[in-house]
Formats: sequence, C-alpha cells, structure tokens
Amino acid sequence: MASCHLPQAAFLLLLTFVLICRAQDSVTGSADKITKTSEEKCDVSNWDRRLQFTPEKPFYGSSESVTLSCPEEYELSQNIQQIQCQRKWDEYLKKYHNEWSKTGITCIKKCEIPQRLDSGLQFTPDQPFYGSSESVTLSCPKEYELSQNIQQIQCQRKWDEYLKKYHNEWSKTGITCIKKCEIPQRLDSGLQFTPDQPFYGSSESVTLSCPKEYELSQNIQQIWCQRKRDEYQKKYQNEWNNAGIYSVTCIGIQVTAQVLETSPTSIKLTLHCDPPNYCLSDSPINVQCKLVPRTGRRCPANVNRQVMKEKETITCSSLQPFSEYDITIYTQKSGSRVQLYNIPGVRTNETVPQKPEIQPWSEISQEIQWQKLSDCNGIILGYQIKIKAWRDYNLTFTELISNKVEASVTQYKVPGWKPGTNYTVEIQGFTSAGPGEAAQWLYEMEIARPNIRSDLTESNISHSGGMVNLSVPWVSDLNGPISEYQIIITRGGNRSEEDLCQLQDLPSFSDTLSNLAYITAAFPALNVTKQKWFTVGSGDNCHGYYNAPLSPGHNYMAFLRVISVWKQDRKVSCATYGSFVVAEPASSALGLTVALILLCLVLFVMVLFVYWKLQSSRSRRRKSAGRNNGRIPLKKRRILGKLKTEIPVAELLATMKRFRRAEIVEEEEVGGDKERVPEGRLKEYQMFDSEPRYPCEAGMAICNRNKNRYINIVPYDHSRVTLHSSSPEADYINASYIDGYKKPNFFIACQGPLPNTVDDFWQMVWQENSTIIVMLTDLVEQNKAKCEQYWPEQCQTYGDITVTLLNTKQSVGLITRVFSVQKRNSPFRKSVEQFHYLMWPDHGVPKKSAELVQLVEQMNECKAVGTGPVIVHCSAGIGRTGTFIALDFLLKMAKEEKKVDVVGCTQKLREKRVNMIQTVVQYCFLYDVLLEALLCGITDVPVEDMQLHVKEMRAQDPKTRSDGYLHEFEALEKYTELYQLQICKEAKKACNISKNRKQEILPADMSRPILMSILGRDGSPGYINAVFANSYAEEDKFIITQLPLKETLPEFWALVYDYKCTAVVLMNRMRELDESYPKFWPACGEAKHGPFHVKEMAQKPRAGFTRTTLSLTKSKTSTGSKLEVKLWELNNWPVSKGLPESPAALISILGEVDRGQQHAQGDHILVTCRDGASRSGLFCAGSIICEQIRTEGLVDVSSAVRTLKRKRYQLIPNVEQHRFCYQLALNYLDSFETYGNFK
Repeated sequence: MASCHLPQAAFLLLLTFVLICRAQDSVTGSADKITKTSEEKCDVSNWDRRLQFTPEKPFYGSSESVTLSCPEEYELSQNIQQIQCQRKWDEYLKKYHNEWSKTGITCIKKCEIPQRLDSGLQFTPDQPFYGSSESVTLSCPKEYELSQNIQQIQCQRKWDEYLKKYHNEWSKTGITCIKKCEIPQRLDSGLQFTPDQPFYGSSESVTLSCPKEYELSQNIQQIWCQRKRDEYQKKYQNEWNNAGIYSVTCIGIQVTAQVLETSPTSIKLTLHCDPPNYCLSDSPINVQCKLVPRTGRRCPANVNRQVMKEKETITCSSLQPFSEYDITIYTQKSGSRVQLYNIPGVRTNETVPQKPEIQPWSEISQEIQWQKLSDCNGIILGYQIKIKAWRDYNLTFTELISNKVEASVTQYKVPGWKPGTNYTVEIQGFTSAGPGEAAQWLYEMEIARPNIRSDLTESNISHSGGMVNLSVPWVSDLNGPISEYQIIITRGGNRSEEDLCQLQDLPSFSDTLSNLAYITAAFPALNVTKQKWFTVGSGDNCHGYYNAPLSPGHNYMAFLRVISVWKQDRKVSCATYGSFVVAEPASSALGLTVALILLCLVLFVMVLFVYWKLQSSRSRRRKSAGRNNGRIPLKKRRILGKLKTEIPVAELLATMKRFRRAEIVEEEEVGGDKERVPEGRLKEYQMFDSEPRYPCEAGMAICNRNKNRYINIVPYDHSRVTLHSSSPEADYINASYIDGYKKPNFFIACQGPLPNTVDDFWQMVWQENSTIIVMLTDLVEQNKAKCEQYWPEQCQTYGDITVTLLNTKQSVGLITRVFSVQKRNSPFRKSVEQFHYLMWPDHGVPKKSAELVQLVEQMNECKAVGTGPVIVHCSAGIGRTGTFIALDFLLKMAKEEKKVDVVGCTQKLREKRVNMIQTVVQYCFLYDVLLEALLCGITDVPVEDMQLHVKEMRAQDPKTRSDGYLHEFEALEKYTELYQLQICKEAKKACNISKNRKQEILPADMSRPILMSILGRDGSPGYINAVFANSYAEEDKFIITQLPLKETLPEFWALVYDYKCTAVVLMNRMRELDESYPKFWPACGEAKHGPFHVKEMAQKPRAGFTRTTLSLTKSKTSTGSKLEVKLWELNNWPVSKGLPESPAALISILGEVDRGQQHAQGDHILVTCRDGASRSGLFCAGSIICEQIRTEGLVDVSSAVRTLKRKRYQLIPNVEQHRFCYQLALNYLDSFETYGNFK
C-alpha cells in the first residue's frame, strides 16, 4: 500500500511544478508585452514638477506635440512653448526609439516687488510679477525724489554658479524715495526764490533776493539742496547747504561812510551800516574810487587801483598822490549797480616828488639847470642843491656846498669849479611830505697849471764859490697833483719863460749845448714837502740829470718848472729865478781861507746833526734810510720824546676818562676856535706827520705810477715788497712789510688791487707764502671803485698763478672765501683763506667794534705756524688797514705786557708805510675798541650753547658769592663810566630844565633828536628829553624818551610826528601812575595837543599788553599826511615790581613791532617809560637780542647792552634786568623747534 501511494505522490508533485512553471511563463509574457508598448512613447515623469503640459497625460506617442506653461509667478526657462515626441534610430542598439524634441526646460520664478522696499516707491507698469527682460519705470510722489538717479530697472536672467541653475533678479535694488528740500515756513515772506517752487531736489540751486528797497540780512545769495547721510538712522536725506537760510530775512539798508585817513596812495574809509552787521567783511558792499581829471595838469593815472575791505573799513589803494577821487559805495542787485553812498572830491596826501631831470651842463653860463618838477605828487616847495667836491689824488680834500632855492628856480650858478676836482651834484625837490629822490650829476674838472709863487726873484739865488744855491718852494696841489719839480738852466742870451716851459723834450746837460737850455735837476713831488735849497753846479747826478758845474764869468738864467700829471692831462708852470753871473775865482787868499773855515763849520754842524739823528733812531732800516742822499728829514716834535705813551691796562679807563674830560672842556669853552692847541686824543694824533718820511723812488718811478691807486700813497723803498722778477721794472707792487707784535714782517699792508696789478697781487701771495688775506673794503663805495675783484667766481689764471674758488661762507658783515692756489709747473697747491669784512665805511669806523675784535681773533686762529705774512688791504692800504693791524698789535701787547701804547704803535706803523691810521676818527676808535675788548671781552654765545652758558652764568663764586651775571654787569658798568662824560648843553639851558623829569637823566647833545614842528622862543629847533639808540641793523632806529609832563605833551607828539614813530612802546601801566604822568592819548574820541590832533581808532587787549591804534594829524587844515601810530602798553610789569612777570608779553610785543616795521622804511620806534631810562632799555635790548638770534644764530647780551649804554648810560640800570635779558633770549629760543635751526 505504501509502495502504491509513492508514485502517485511523485506524479502530483511533478504536475504541480509544471503548472507553476506555466503560470510563471504567462506572467513573464504579459510583462514583456507591456514593456514593449511603453518604450515606443515619450514620458514626462522626469520634467520639472511645476511645468504644465497641455494636453496632460502620462505618455505621448511619436509625433505628438505638447504645449508647455508655468504657474503665474513663474516663467519658462527657455523661450520654447511647444515640444514634440519624435521617433529616432539608435545606431548603437540598432533599433528605433521615441524622445522629446527639446529637454531641460524648467520654470523659473519671476521678479517681484520685495516687501522691504520703500512703500512710497511707484512701479510702472504696476503688477505683482515681472518676467525676464521686462523693464519697470520707478517714480516717487512729487515731494520726494529717487535716492539714486535710476528711473528704470529691469528683471534680468542670471546663472547661479553655486546652485548650477538660472534665476531672475532686478538690475538695481536699494532704491528708495527721499524727501526733497522745502522752504521753511518761518522764513521771511518777502524773501524771493528763483526758481520759485514748493520743493527742490538734490543739487538744485536757488537764488535768494529781496525787493529793490531791501537787502538780504546775510550775504547768502544762493543756496542748494544737498544729499547727506544720516549716520544715526543709516540713511540719506536732503537738506539745504547753508543753515543760515533759516534766519535770512529782507531788511532795509542804510550805509554811510566817513574818510578815516588818507595817504599819498590810499584812502581809508570807515562804514556805518544800519543794521550794523551789514558792514561785516562778507557783506556785498563795493567801492569805486574814480579819479577826478586834473585841470591843466598832465599826471600819470594809475589804472590798477585796488580795493580791500576789512570788516567796517574799506581801503582804496594804488592811487595817484595829491589827486581828488569821487568815492561811490554801491552794491550789485539783479545784475545792476545800486548806489548806497557817495563822497565827492577826496584828496590823497602829498608825497615826495620825483627825481628832477638835470639838463646838459653849460660851460658858458656856468649854471646847472634842471627840468621843473610837476606838482603831480604835491606842491613843490623848493629844491635842495648839494655839491660835494673831492679829489682822487688827495683823500684829505673834501668840500660840501648845500643850498636851497625856491620852487620857481630851475638853475643854479655854480661857484668857480676848482681844477683837478671831482664834483657830485645832487638836486632834489621838496613837498610838504619831504625831500624826493635826488638826481645826481658827476663832473670832473681838468687839472690846471700848478700855482707857483710869483716872488722867485734873484733874492732866491745864493752864490757860493762857483755854485749857485736856489730855493725850491713847495707847490700846492690845489690845481692838480704835482708830479715833478725841474731846475732849468740857460747860458747866454735871454730865453722866454713861456717858450721854455712848454718844451717837453728839454735835454740834460751836454758840452755841445752851447747857449741852449738844459735840465740840471729834477725832484719827485714826494721829496718836496716844504721849501728846500738846491745847489746848481755841484757836478752830481740828480734823478737822471747831470748837475753840470757852472763856468765862471758866464751869464746864466735859472727857471723852476713844476709838472702836474693826472690821467691823460699834463700841465706845467714855470717861474724865473732871474739871471746871474758866476764870479771869477777870488785872488785874495784871505777870502778863500774865510770861505773854507765857514764851509768846515757848516760841515761839522751837519755831521753832528746827522750823528744825533742816527743815535735816536730805533730801527736799523731807518738808520740805513737816513744815510740815503734822497731822504727827507723826519720832522719830530719834542713832545714825543717827553710823553709817557705806554698805558697800563688797569689805567686805560682812567686815561680815556681824562682824555674825554679835556675834550669836553675844550668843546664847551672854546667851541670852534681852531687856533687853540687840541686836547686829548686829537692832541696825540696831531703830533704825527702825515707826509712821507723816507724815499719812495720805486713807487714814484714813471714806469710804476700806473700801479698806484692814489698818487700820494706809495710804499717806502726800505719796507716795500719786492717781487721776484728778471726785470727791475717788474718788481714793484704797492705793498709794505709791517711788523706785528714781536714778530717782524707779520703783515703786508697793500692797496686794493687795480685791474693791471691783479697778477702782481697773486704773485706776491705765492712768493710770500701768505695763507690769510683780510679785505676791509667793498669793491665799490659811494659810487667809486675802491678795489678790483681779484678773485675768480670759479677758476681763473692770473699770470702764471691759477686760483680756484673752493668754498664761500657768508655771515652778517663777513664773507669767508677759500682758494686753492697753484703756480705753473709747480707740483704744490696752497690753500689761501680770505676774510672779506663789509661793515667798515671808508674814512670811518665800524658801528660794532666787537665784530672787529672777533675778526682779529679769527685771523690769528687760522694763521698756521710757518706760513708767510698776513696780507691786509682796504682801498689805499693805510686807514682801515693800519687800524686793523694796530688793533692786533695792541691786543697782543695788552695780553703779554698788561699795557698798551697807541702812540708808539702808530709811530711804528708809520715807519713802514705812510699815514697808517689815516684819520683822527680811526685813531679815537682804536682807543674805544681797546677799552671795550679789554674790559668786556668777547661775549657772544652760539644759540646751541646757550643752555650750558646760562648754567655757568648762574654758578656762584664760593669766595665772592657773585655769579657770572653780576661779573658781566660790573664790567659793563665800568665800561660805561666813560659814557657818563657827555656834553648836555641844550638840556641844561634855563628854558629847558623844567622839561626834564630827572636832572640826572639828560640827553647828550650829540645823541638827542631835535624837534622841527615846535620851535623854541628864539626860533631854534624845539627841545625834548630824548635820545637816539641803535637797533641791531639800523642806526638811530630807537628813540627813547621819558613820559611827557603835562606841559610837554605837544613836544611828545611833535617827536612822534617829526620822526615818523609809527610804533610807540609804553613800558608802564598808565593807570598805576599818579597825576604827574598824564595819559598822552585819548581814551575815546579826539584830543588836541598844540598843533596835533590825536584820535583813538581801535583798541585790542592782548595777553600781558594792550594794543591801541591812533591817528595823528598835525592840524586839520594841514596838507601833511596823517600818521597811523600803533601803541603797545605793557601790562605785566607792575610799578612795584623790578621786572616783568614773564618775558612772554614782551616777546609778543617785539614780534608785532618787528612785523609792523618790515615795510616801514625810515620809520622810528619810540620807547618810553617814567624817566626814559629805568625800563625802556629792556625793550630795546630784547629787540637787539632777538634779531641777533634770527640773523646770526648768536646771543650777545653784553654787546646789546653796551650798544644802548653808549647813548644813555642809565639804561639797563641793574643786574636783575641784565639777567632778565638772558631769560628773554632763552624764552625766545624755546619758540623755535631746535636751536640748530640758526646755523
């Protein structure tokens, strides 16, 4: 049973498997059928879900088309609205399939209006969404404007690189509406806007105006609406550019004007406006100054007039002097001019006249004529004529003629011109403003025949044993320089004096001459300084002529011929001694014996005289020169042998005070009595002979005369520098060896080189191995050539010497040049340093003696051991040169011997070169500079060393308990003892005593200003207790005076007016002083003092001082100019204090005064305090110190104080003020960044 059922079960399993397999085949076949059907159609399942298909179904058969679209807020990514299902052959699968004609199309969201944009912004067209490339026009309401100048935006398709797909966005975003500017409701209803509209966009401008009879209250004629960012709200907004718009109104305007002051070229007006603020500097007020044509006058009209407005004043400048102007004040309105005020016929002041035109000289009429000056600059009051005469060949000759003529005069009869004289004629016109520029005319008279005495008769002939002695008179150089004296002899017949005189080729003696005339002797003019005797017939040679023996028994005639040569002119004069017969030899032995005895006696006396001269000589060269036949005996005064001329340094001040007292007594008692023997230094100076002492034959040789700058200044033969030359005629240069202190030939003194001696000068420099040149002259002085420029600008060869300029350094008054000098064919170069000092006038002395002492020190520091002489020259090589050399000599003598000998030094210099220390002024200066140098020393300090110097000055001496300030001040006080000796005649007159506050503070006659506007009872110039004082750069710049008494107020203002004191510095506070010190200017309004009207114009308080502007007029009817005076009142120096509270206020005043004076040529600075001494010096010293710092980079308090005390010794009266000067210098230096800025 079991076996039977097993097959049956197997069969059932097999049947089931077959059925299952058939069922699976059936299912698989159905699926294959379905797949085949789908592949033949196009499917939309992979497209963008937002994409809409029309018709809509899942599959599309081949060639079926479909329309594509998107929802409202979207748009197709491509401009394809229809696609098609297409049958295509697949080459790879080798069968056909269906696909869409275009794929990748999606829906992209359109642009929409963002919710954050300005709600006021308007879009046209207005819709919620905008497709790609659609444009939209933006706008705002009428009271608003777009924040950006973009009126249209566009929806743009852009690729998003990050999302890798396209999207739409606006071309510009962030645009908003900003409110426009509008006219504020609070503005004046009369105010007019152009253009007139309710709102104004950004950058729109608006012109403001008022009706014709009104003006804007502010000078705001145009405003504009401007865009600004509000940083707080972080957005932009519009507002008017000028906040003043909210206060501008239309106001009625009234303007008047008054002439404040006039000058020759300007008219200054003060304006009065209603309302007052209309006259401010930015108000639209204009001024026209129109020249009124001058009737009958042709004057140049200045068309370049300028108008300057400053607050309530208007100045018309660049006007024509002494002219009338119509002044119109106007404003511009709507392109047309509206007149506000008119002042007719305002006249400018007179000024100085132009330079007259001198007409050609008329030798026939002997008159100087000039063109009459026009009255364009003022009414011509007259002409000043100055005629200065001088002679180039005689430096001691000067004459000055000064005369005034009326305005109608245009010619001047000249007094007789003097031969051989140079004349400078200056003519200048005068108006009430003063003298104008002088016209100058130069004229040189030819020399004339020498003026020989007419009394040369036979009485001048002395017979002596076959010889004849003739008296040769000294002939003056009044008609021209005398060159030579000649003795002419004729034998036999009479010869005409005039015929002989004009013969230029007269020969020397010859046996063949027979009865012809011959020259027996000639003398250079320098060898004839007084009457001398000459023996004719001695048989000697005299300057190239043979003095032939005379033949006894023959008739002779003798003539004197004097020759004058100057430039190209040669003039001669002759005089006749008369005829004489040489006696035959005497037969009487007695006569011969007597003659021999007399001759022996004469010879014996002469030998004794010569021996005495030789023994008294101190110089070996002088002994040698004394034995020379051509020597001129030195005229020596007895008094020199008795005088004790050496002065101990400790006694120098006492000696000079003794000199000064004697000079004062002489001036006060004798005055102009020239017959009285002079006293003091003048007495010493007049003991020296100015004429040559020794032979000068080389300098007077004809071949060398053109090498002398001045005909009467030539070197002595025994001391001259001889150039090394193969030719004796080329060894000459006008230069002399001069001994220094204990150093023979330490100096060479020479003239300033001429054009033809420059080569010789450099030959001397090389030959003498000189490394230092001191030049004490300028190339041209007073329009006269004083020295040829002998150095190159770069490199130049002089003869066989090549000179190269290596370096130039310039400081105040001194130029230092360094040269490299090399001789041809020489391997060596030499360095030569030149000190060119510019502050020493010819025939005068330097104003600052301390500078000269420093130059001497600098010269000695630079001179190396073993080098040759220091070459010193000026123009002639005797005046300035001699003074400089003497100063070096005496300073060294004082240092080593503790004594000085000015007399002995001058004698030694004149032994070597004629007339050294040329003038008495230079001789007196030598004493002055020695005293100053020996008492005060060198006191200047470079600014970079000031801190250290002040520290040293503060240090106290443990023994004396005194510091450096006290030591320096005591030396100053000692020095100024000399200047306490002054002549004060005028101040001590009975009529002037009451005008002095203190009888011990009086002005010296030589230092006081005289008043021209106020005269004394006798018609003499008026008196005021005041003195001049020098500033750093200008002589007599300061005028120092006491505060005026009540009765001297007119004199005070006369001083201000006469000397153009445009700056007045008051060193006291007036409110602290009692009634004896009246306030000299009005607190307000105008005050009258004598003929002067003083008016206060403005007042400005400052830190520590007050500045007041005053107007000073001589009289209301005067045509003279008004003077604007600035008054500085120092307020930080109480009357109870010895010093100001600090230097700051004083330094501020100094700065303001200095700036005001920079363009005030010829003006003075008036400094005043209670007594004119106790405080005024502090301002003046501060001015000198500050200017010295700016100019030189040095501080020299002692020198500044010395400058002042020479004029009034009571200035800087105590050591406290002296110490304060140092503090002022330090404070002034602190205002600069670094002290080194001055170097």
